[in-house]
Amino acid sequence: MGLREKRALHDLKTDVQPQRQAELDAILGWHIPMDLDWESFPELEAPIEGFTRDDYAHSFGLILSVMKPITADDIGKKAVRENITSIVFVNYNKTGSDTGGRKVVLTKGRLEVHCGWGSYSSEFYDNYNNEFQRLIEDLL
Repeated sequence: MGLREKRALHDLKTDVQPQRQAELDAILGWHIPMDLDWESFPELEAPIEGFTRDDYAHSFGLILSVMKPITADDIGKKAVRENITSIVFVNYNKTGSDTGGRKVVLTKGRLEVHCGWGSYSSEFYDNYNNEFQRLIEDLL
């Protein structure tokens, strides 16, 4: 891991993740821990850059943007409060060229967002046509 990657991970852990966590808490009105599966991120520049791309639009920012409409009413708030106890981002891209298969799973309260952030940007999640929001809502 080079100096650039070390700095990016340090910034992610100490500044960005806590800031985005506070934003999520404000949206929800309660705390659901949001973190990365740090072990799934290899010591490669591509996954780190992919995760942080466009101001985290395909990772932290995406969760923030879909939680607003999901929890816009009491029905959504109740569904999230009863079913999601943590949110974890899992990277499946280990080589920088892995395209793998993205998925969103909810197991025992743990909402996992699996993505290959080192892959091509076409493999990233977005919320085009509310696709990502619907993936989460279908699990609730």
